[in-house]
Amino acid sequence: MRDAYHIFDTSKILAASNVVTDSANVCDFKVVKVSQSGTALALKIASTKEVTALAGNLHIKLVECATSGGTYTDLMTLKAVSQATLGSYYSFPSQPLPSEHKQFLKLTYQVTGVLGTNNAYKAWLEAEK
Repeated sequence: MRDAYHIFDTSKILAASNVVTDSANVCDFKVVKVSQSGTALALKIASTKEVTALAGNLHIKLVECATSGGTYTDLMTLKAVSQATLGSYYSFPSQPLPSEHKQFLKLTYQVTGVLGTNNAYKAWLEAEK
């Protein structure tokens, strides 16, 4: 299950190397702390275009904040993926969302090394089956 309130990006293009870029959308859970019961959410990320790979790695973090305009802190760091791996419509392994987190969540992307061209990523939270 996926709904519009849980989509970080539909086609995020990373335009510069070694620059931290935020996701297009922030997910607002309407409460400061969420203790999930029932179906858990998982972070899903996939490339939407075939990346022209060059030397470099893609680093993605899920960050959280208690207020709308506040300072975000790390909640979850995904394992870095090389751009050579991303070259064929790569999907990151599903990552379970921590059961407790602050109200606002967003992703940050960073490429270390040389950025490949034709890159675009979608990212969302989805109910685990």
